[in-house]
Amino acid sequence: MSWPNTFTLGMTNHRVPAGCPKVFRYWRERRARPGWGANVTLGFLKALETARLLPVSRLNDGFVRPTYPEQIGHAYYQASLVCEMIESTRGFAAIRRMLDGYA
Repeated sequence: MSWPNTFTLGMTNHRVPAGCPKVFRYWRERRARPGWGANVTLGFLKALETARLLPVSRLNDGFVRPTYPEQIGHAYYQASLVCEMIESTRGFAAIRRMLDGYA
C-alpha cells in the first residue's frame, strides 16, 4: 500500500522537512510489492563507499541543497532506509510519533 504525500502533509499540518512525504511514499512502496519503489543502485553504493552520503541529521540538505546531481535520489533512498530501520527497531508507532511531533 502506498502512503500518499497528501496524507503525510495533512497529518503534520505541512510542517515536515521538504523530502519527507516522498520518502514515506518510497518506503511504503518498497514494502508493498517486490519491484515497487526505489532500490539500491550502483551510484548509491559508490556514494556510500566514498562517504558522499549525508548523516541522518543532515538528510534534508540532500533534498534542498544537493551538492552533486544524484544526491536527491540518494537522499530519498537513504531516508527510506532510515524509516525501515526505525520501524524494525522501534515499530510503526515510532513513525507515527515522529510525524505527530512535526504537527
